Amino acid sequence: MVSEGVTTAILVVAGVVIAAMVVSTIISQYYVVDSTIKGASRGLEDRLKTRVEIVHGAVEGDHFVVFTKNTGRRAVAVKEIESMDVYFGRRCETLYKLGTGPWTWSYEELEGDSVWSIGETLVLRIRNGTTIGPPPYCVKIVLPNGVTSEGVIVG
Repeated sequence: MVSEGVTTAILVVAGVVIAAMVVSTIISQYYVVDSTIKGASRGLEDRLKTRVEIVHGAVEGDHFVVFTKNTGRRAVAVKEIESMDVYFGRRCETLYKLGTGPWTWSYEELEGDSVWSIGETLVLRIRNGTTIGPPPYCVKIVLPNGVTSEGVIVG
């Protein structure tokens, strides 16, 4: 009789311990899922607020000048500008890197406040390694958050 009481007590304690472990695991996984969902929604919100448009482009000497406008609902930091990809060519087939030599691009932030503000135009200068042929030209910019803008300049 005593052994049945001890066995029952041990089983009850073991059940409580197991239940506590299960609840602890579920709660910790809830916080992992919660933080993942919050991070994803912040990234989505960032993409939804970011929008850039290629307004105009023209050959200027040995390089191509592109005027791009921030038409989104948030400013774009210089770090993001310097991390964006710029594609140029007849079919946007060549990736140019930020720099000063051939096959590179540079930018001029017109307001001089180190941020691409809402409504501000950013001037990109694309330097080709060879002579820039006749139009059409395709320009595509891709910001680090995945937002893209592509334009074809025909003349």
